[in-house]
Amino acid sequence: MKYNVGLLGYGHVGSGVYEIVASSDYLKDKVKITKVLVKSNKSREGIDSNILTTNIDDILNDESINIVIEAIGGGTLAYEAMKKALMRKKHVITANKEVLSTHLNELIDLAHKNNVYLLFEAAVGGGVPIVQSIINNAKTNEINHIKGIINGSTNFLMSLVQEQGYPYDKAFAEASRLGYLEADPTDDIYGYDPVRKIVVLATICFKGNISIEHAYTYPISKANDQFIIYVNNKNYVLKYLAEAYKKDNMVSIRVEPTIVTKDSLFARVSKELNIIEVEGTNTGKLEFIGKGAGKMPTGNAIVTDLVQIIENRAYVEFPNTEELNVCYNDLFFNRYLVQTEEDLPEDLIDSRDGLFVYTKRISSRQLEKIVKNAMFYARIEE
Repeated sequence: MKYNVGLLGYGHVGSGVYEIVASSDYLKDKVKITKVLVKSNKSREGIDSNILTTNIDDILNDESINIVIEAIGGGTLAYEAMKKALMRKKHVITANKEVLSTHLNELIDLAHKNNVYLLFEAAVGGGVPIVQSIINNAKTNEINHIKGIINGSTNFLMSLVQEQGYPYDKAFAEASRLGYLEADPTDDIYGYDPVRKIVVLATICFKGNISIEHAYTYPISKANDQFIIYVNNKNYVLKYLAEAYKKDNMVSIRVEPTIVTKDSLFARVSKELNIIEVEGTNTGKLEFIGKGAGKMPTGNAIVTDLVQIIENRAYVEFPNTEELNVCYNDLFFNRYLVQTEEDLPEDLIDSRDGLFVYTKRISSRQLEKIVKNAMFYARIEE
């Protein structure tokens, strides 16, 4: 059987998918991209203008199309397109963490009801092949802890500062110039992108329904040169980590600046690379490392999903046993380095070095009270 594919979007990721499919000897007799959704009908180099359309229904209503690849991004439009495709019994492949972080279980159920596949390997780590691996792993392995550097843009930004000596403001401008930060970098620097990714991972690993509404994020945009120089001189590296813990039916999901020792594995994950670590009762810690962004790495992850469909080995199922309570509470305790001019409660302080306060092991609730007016803070990885 030869599969006809409708590609929604021909931007950075969509064009990468098209190029990989078009150049693959393995796929040439198995897959054909027959329609591509674009914003305008202007001609584009390397693609037949006859397959371009500006009307999404030309793809969703085409009964000859078996597979829809969603690469338009965003929320409502992409969500509605995926729902319609699944209801019309088309397989769907997506890298859309914004939609999946709030609708994953709904869309998986819809795919099952219509006897089609929903695949999303590229949604969490870009080119890092983690989703299918942990779906299979979590069936027999109790995973209660996930952490990772899962935003290549901010990791590239912090690498410019700490490895190449850029002042923070100039590093921000350089990362934008090179295309590692979007024109509007809000999702990256405020933690919305990594928190969506960690929610998708936690939904799979923790086997329950997870609401993103109570996940905690602290913006890396508040970082400053004084803080970064201080921690580097103390043999630490500043990273932007996403982390999820589960205890019974309680879950803590956080994205926050974190300092790690210079000899740690996380410190050595540089530039646009991602690292995701999952910890299970049977396996201990498993690390996945690779390029977390980029046209070809992300495009290749999408095409690996395509290969699974044509080889009929793409069924995605994971136990979903309960509603999990995402809590901002006193279950989880950590030490923090807080940059502040204010006096903090003495019972929370371990030591002070000028503007820099090292806390004792405190809860998330206690942290919230002391960092409201702080210049910056980072969790101390231990």
